[in-house]
Amino acid sequence: MKKQVVQTLSFVLVIVLAAAAGLFWLRSRDQHAHEHKPSVSESGKLEALPDFEIVQLGATSPTKLSQLEGRVFLLNFWATWCASCVIELPSLVKLRERFRGRGFEVVGINLDDHESPEIQEMIQRLGVSFPNYRDPSQKFVDYMNVSEIPFTLVIDRDRKILFQYLGDQNWDSASVHQRVEGWLK
Repeated sequence: MKKQVVQTLSFVLVIVLAAAAGLFWLRSRDQHAHEHKPSVSESGKLEALPDFEIVQLGATSPTKLSQLEGRVFLLNFWATWCASCVIELPSLVKLRERFRGRGFEVVGINLDDHESPEIQEMIQRLGVSFPNYRDPSQKFVDYMNVSEIPFTLVIDRDRKILFQYLGDQNWDSASVHQRVEGWLK
């Protein structure tokens, strides 16, 4: 009887460990899928992102990414149901305040299923002063392979990708400030 219990427990332990290893492998594989590499032309220079259309919250007419050219943009993909996203929003506000007058702008890309009063309430409650958009066609989201958030993308004045980050971060830190200084040169 004891032998059967030990064998059963051993079998269950092996199954649990195999399942955990499989989940770990899938998660690490999934994270690497988000590392969209900027495309490089034959000349070796980075190519600009396609001219996707996004719609500012509260608006109906689309804005093309090309309309954002001329500044360095930090694009943060977020949603109201994402706790990590909500936690990092205030640090993005501070980062914008620090560098806005120098050709740097923060833009939110909200991924909630539809525009709702809850989005605007959260933006107001957290003091989010930067513009927020939606991607109703999901073309930009699909192109960047955004399936986990928060996801942050920095593009230069010509819509070329400078930096990507998956996960939450304190965007108002000395190390981020140094990066932004470099992007603005």
